[in-house]
Amino acid sequence: MNNCIYTAELGINHNGSIYNVFELIDLAKKHNFDYVKFQKRDIESCYTKEYLDSPRESPWGKTQRNQKLRLELSIKNYKDIDVYCKTKGIGWYYSPWDLKSAREMSQFKTDYIKIAKACVNNKDLIDFYNNENSTPIVASVNADNDENYHSYYNNLKYILSCVSLYPSPINYNGLLDIVTLNILYPQYYTGYSNHSPYWIHPVIASYLGAKMIEVHITLDKNMYGSDQKASLDDNDLTNMMKFRYNPPTEKEINNFVKKENEVLNKLRQTW
Repeated sequence: MNNCIYTAELGINHNGSIYNVFELIDLAKKHNFDYVKFQKRDIESCYTKEYLDSPRESPWGKTQRNQKLRLELSIKNYKDIDVYCKTKGIGWYYSPWDLKSAREMSQFKTDYIKIAKACVNNKDLIDFYNNENSTPIVASVNADNDENYHSYYNNLKYILSCVSLYPSPINYNGLLDIVTLNILYPQYYTGYSNHSPYWIHPVIASYLGAKMIEVHITLDKNMYGSDQKASLDDNDLTNMMKFRYNPPTEKEINNFVKKENEVLNKLRQTW
C-alpha cells in the first residue's frame, strides 16, 4: 500500500479563505499526504446566468452567484499556495472546470492535472490538454461509462473510480469499480476518489489495488459547505493512515493463517 499516492482534496471546504487553505494544507501534511488538490472555476463559464441568479442562502448573500464567487480562490491565492506547499514539503495540483481556468492555471507547473468526473467529456479541456500540455492527467470516471471520454486524453495516467454523491451511501461507493477498471483499462493506473464520510472506504480501496487515493478533508464537518460532511476530519485521517503505514507483515499473515486453520480444524472435526 505504500506505493499508493494519497491526495487530500481541499475542494471548496476552505470556504474561500486562504487561512483555511493553509490550515487544511497543514492537516494534510500532518497525515503525510503526498499532495493537496484544488478546484478552479470561472463562474460565468461554468454556470448559466439563470442559475447564478437563482436563490441560495449562504453566509455571503442570497444567490448562487454570491456563494460561488466567494468560494473561488484567486490566482494570487494560488501563487501563495504554491509557495506554502513548497515550504511545507507537500505537492499540489488542481482540477480546472473550464477552458479559461485551464489557461489561467497553466502558469503553475504541477505533477498532475485532475479532470473532474463532471468535466471528463468537456471537449474544450480535452483539446487544450491534448494540444498544449504534457502534464500527466488524472480523471475520475465510471466503470460503466459507455462513452469512455477519458480515453480521449493523450496524457492520461490515472483513472479513479468515483461516485458523485456527497456523501456517497455506504452501500454505493464505487469500490468494486476499481477491480473492473483494472480489467477494462490495463493501460492506466487505477485509483479511488472518495466521497464517503467513512474512512474505511479508502482503506478498502488500497487493499483492492488502488494506486492513487483521493479523499476530501475538512477542518470541521459542521462548517458551512455542501462537501463538509462528505469529507474526513483529523480523527478520520488518523484512523485511515494507520493502515497506510501498518499493513500486516508476512509473519502476521502467516500467524493469521495458522489461527484460521486451527478454527477450521475444530469446525471440520466430524468429517
